[in-house]
Amino acid sequence: MNSATPNGHTIDGHDEEIACTVHSTHSSTREKALEHIFLGDLLRALWRRGIHDVEILRPEIDRNGYEFVIGCNGIRRSIQLKTTRKNGKAQAVTVNCRLASEPSGCVIWILFDEKTLQLGPFLWLGQGSGVKLQDLGNKVAKHARGNKDGVKPERPGHRVVSKSRFTRFDSMHQLVKTLFGEPATRTSAGAGRSPMASEASA
Repeated sequence: MNSATPNGHTIDGHDEEIACTVHSTHSSTREKALEHIFLGDLLRALWRRGIHDVEILRPEIDRNGYEFVIGCNGIRRSIQLKTTRKNGKAQAVTVNCRLASEPSGCVIWILFDEKTLQLGPFLWLGQGSGVKLQDLGNKVAKHARGNKDGVKPERPGHRVVSKSRFTRFDSMHQLVKTLFGEPATRTSAGAGRSPMASEASA
């Protein structure tokens, strides 16, 4: 998961440098916490919608640009997460082009409260089940750090995607409905199984 969080404002009167230091010094811990909170909120939303059979897979190697694959309700999605503090000024994120080759690949850009780590709203870039990620455009991303000459090399396999291209959802319920649709109504033995589980038993 990548953060698109810029630094720079005050929390409850504390010096903004202190606030920024906490988020920068412990950024890895924060990102992992946000990832677990996201999965917990998503599983709770699915449960409340009557979807209980869910499978979550994580790649051993970060190669194709997604944090995990989630399968449920007959749909499998490869999901890349991005995060920004609610008052952050980021207007774009970088997306791995390989995500377009993944099943129902999508990007979820999470806005979060920097004090409580409460999630939402959510920005989503993707399409319907079984449809590949839309074209990411031609703006090639660059490395955050420059080389010895101060030049930031391009990252040919990544594109910069503007916030304006994302769809906003104010709640996890809305996001889950878009990702996985309405609960299946079939009563057969395999009705609730995820596509990955079905493939494994075939």
